[in-house]
Amino acid sequence: MPDIIIPPDDHSSHNSRFNEDARVSENISGEVLQNNVQANGAAQNSMRYSVYDARRTRIPNVQLDFKTTGSAVLSAQEGQTNQQGQFTLTLTNRIQEGVVVSASVRGLVGIDNHTYLNFSPFSPQYRIVVTVLTDGSMASNLNAIQYLVINVADGSPVAGIRLAFDVPNHISTPTNVVTNNEGIVTAVMVSNIPGTFRITVSIVTEPLTVNNEDITWIPRTSL
Repeated sequence: MPDIIIPPDDHSSHNSRFNEDARVSENISGEVLQNNVQANGAAQNSMRYSVYDARRTRIPNVQLDFKTTGSAVLSAQEGQTNQQGQFTLTLTNRIQEGVVVSASVRGLVGIDNHTYLNFSPFSPQYRIVVTVLTDGSMASNLNAIQYLVINVADGSPVAGIRLAFDVPNHISTPTNVVTNNEGIVTAVMVSNIPGTFRITVSIVTEPLTVNNEDITWIPRTSL
């Protein structure tokens, strides 16, 4: 059974498995580039894999397959080593947990690497403060919401934070969604359909920091 490598405090590990078949002398190693990031859905743990021949020369264009335990999301399910014989894999997670990420050389049994990575508890850096500027407009007219992003530590506004909108398809949302120098984004939205709809906004670099607002458009009245 392949060994599971738990990275030491310096966040590096090396795990190789050699194929005893003389026709196939490849082996794979894994180096931990980043570990213990927050489980916020955006921060990335990362691994760099290298594939070698019997002379310890790295081999380009080798197909690799990846998998992980737990709730982690891989940046790729498969990949190919570059001209330096290496491939970099990243993982994100929204759950605080330890996972085992595995890499194997396609077509070669036993040429694999298994490394333990940890995702630490999520501790939000930012908070979204909302002011509804306009609500209850007629369909096809504008409603508006102001979003202020502040630093949790001191309450100061934060410029340059990108926001992501999740809304029904028929509602238009702004294209410029980066907070200005005052930490503010003003979102002007239009719905051609009357009704009350959920407007969800999250911070791109901190996806678990979310705000939900229900905004209403009323039916147009005929003259």
